[in-house]
Amino acid sequence: MIKNNFYFLSDEYCEKFKNYGVMANKEASYDGLHQRPCFYAVSDCKNPDIFWMIPISSKIEKYTVLLNKKLKKYKTYDGLEFGYVQGRRAAFLLQNICPVKKEHIVEEYINEQTGKSVSIPNDLKRKLNAKARKIMNKYYSGQKIVITDLDYIFSQIQN
Repeated sequence: MIKNNFYFLSDEYCEKFKNYGVMANKEASYDGLHQRPCFYAVSDCKNPDIFWMIPISSKIEKYTVLLNKKLKKYKTYDGLEFGYVQGRRAAFLLQNICPVKKEHIVEEYINEQTGKSVSIPNDLKRKLNAKARKIMNKYYSGQKIVITDLDYIFSQIQN
């Protein structure tokens, strides 16, 4: 696995942790190109065997409304970010970030036209990585700030 790339998680992982904040896998998209959701990989700040995966969604309106609600309640909200993936606007759901090991990955998200890894602009990578590190640091210091039950997932994947 390579940080800053996109991957698909195994059905087994998603099914096992669906009640703990991990988004469920769905069938291939309407154009049949890939399963959904895909996840953006960020390396763990403490353990090189762990990657934190940020799911992405095409439901821009839904998550824009949610972000506006959160920003009315809090000064800042690191649970969402928006950007473009493959020319389409996407919501990066940091609020649903989840830890994985390599064995939980099914495949990398590859651009069908170029045969290369799907990538995003460097400024978006920096934003996502900074927010993910903030979430990791808060988690490792005992603060729970995301929807995902990180304690439970870590207890299961580190066995």
